[in-house]
Amino acid sequence: MQTVILPYRGFYGKREKGAGMVQVVDMRELMGEVVNEVRRVVREEVERIEAPNRKELLTVREAADIYGMTASYWKKQVLHRTIPFVKMGKSVRLKRKDIEEFINDRKIEFES
Repeated sequence: MQTVILPYRGFYGKREKGAGMVQVVDMRELMGEVVNEVRRVVREEVERIEAPNRKELLTVREAADIYGMTASYWKKQVLHRTIPFVKMGKSVRLKRKDIEEFINDRKIEFES
């Protein structure tokens, strides 16, 4: 059986062909389902596009932009050697994995 959606006074009704029954569906509920599905598809597409372009070695400024801390904060962490870093000539790079571990190590959890 095929489902047909029919307009019905601000709501939508679903009627299966061959049956005389109509199920009335609130338009807001229907639109909510559509919006959630669109969000899911967009999120998957963004992840698919960004995955190959995701840099593993970040400059201090890039780390600041991505992780919400200032560049001077990350420079201090490198200076005090509290975070692993890669030295390439005069340039300093931070591995994304090391930054995320650094952040997770400082997470404070509360017992309820």
